[in-house]
Amino acid sequence: MPDEDSKPKVELYKEPEADSPVCRILSMSGGGSKGAYEAGALHSIFHTLEAPHGEYDVISGVSVGAINSAATALFGKGEE
Repeated sequence: MPDEDSKPKVELYKEPEADSPVCRILSMSGGGSKGAYEAGALHSIFHTLEAPHGEYDVISGVSVGAINSAATALFGKGEE
């Protein structure tokens, strides 16, 4: 029977190294009324968090999430 030390260790989050680039991704789901919730959450994210926490390099979505993604992508970083 394998001991605890031989099991593979899984890291759920790893702090990026100081000199490595970070790519921030925002992915939004679809589903009718979720769109209004997403829009409110995006408003809070962009008006509450300081850079770079509220800035994303890639924004994607499905269904209503795609509509919110397109609306968000109209603005450049810092112009939200």
